[in-house]
Amino acid sequence: MKKTLKLFALLTVFVGLLATGCSKEETDPRDQYVGTWQSTQTGSLIMYYDGQPIVTMPINETSSIVISKSGQNNLNIGGQIFTLNGNQLTASPESMNITEDGMNLVGTAIYSGQASPNLIVINSTITGSWSGAGAAGNMSGSTTWTLTKQ
Repeated sequence: MKKTLKLFALLTVFVGLLATGCSKEETDPRDQYVGTWQSTQTGSLIMYYDGQPIVTMPINETSSIVISKSGQNNLNIGGQIFTLNGNQLTASPESMNITEDGMNLVGTAIYSGQASPNLIVINSTITGSWSGAGAAGNMSGSTTWTLTKQ
């Protein structure tokens, strides 16, 4: 009887250790966003000269982009690194310096957005300056970047 009790006690301890030693494997919440997405970016950029708007440049781009994981909590969305916190996306301000057809645009874009498994919406604001053709001024604008899972 004592051997049976010892065997039962040993078996109980062993089963208890097995039960507490097993844990659920944690899933990375970023996994649901990894892959190819359809991208549409719309908005506008307004250029000012002497405080007055002189031209509005529409932004309307459609493409396919890849989202991958980066670091511990980040997503690489089309080359831009975003931190995922719950369903919120944030990114460090992005400096831009574009020279095209004699025009130089220098500015900063600030991004924030929300993510769900099949839809990501990222808003940005752009501020900066422009120069070219012997003139210079300021610029500002905004875009909405909509991503749908393919």
